Amino acid sequence: MFAPDGIRAWNTWLDEHYEEMNDPDFPSHLNGAWSKLDTHALRLTLVVHLLRAACGEIDFGDSVDEETMARVAALMQYLKSHARRVYQEIRETEEDRRVRLAVRWIQRHQGRTTLRDLVRSKVANCKTVSDAIALLRLLEHRGHVVVRQEGKKAIVELVGEMET
Repeated sequence: MFAPDGIRAWNTWLDEHYEEMNDPDFPSHLNGAWSKLDTHALRLTLVVHLLRAACGEIDFGDSVDEETMARVAALMQYLKSHARRVYQEIRETEEDRRVRLAVRWIQRHQGRTTLRDLVRSKVANCKTVSDAIALLRLLEHRGHVVVRQEGKKAIVELVGEMET
């Protein structure tokens, strides 16, 4: 049973969850997982409520309150963030994976590197200069880097941030 503030918090979470799903920009590959999250949230509500009672925060006979729902909402946000990452990697092509690995590597090197460093470090499995050039063309095409010449060196710089 819900306390009045608990049911308000539940309805707020549920409304926000459905708004997220109905957003035109919501990724369709997440529809299946998101459609189950409302029932998972209810199950977690029971678990969180009983854990709070077991820890002595509330009595076992108390109704589900706003605090329990705030904790459930935080858990659901955490689960959603991980589901997004997992589903993205499931859908990721080999080309996508190479781009992701290269961008992360360049980010760890202050957003700047050289063609030579990409080959030397075998970034995204680049073993030859031609592998690295092909990778750079792909990164440029996707708008992640700009490549410019400084003397004989090809300098690679990230253009923006990539979600990780």
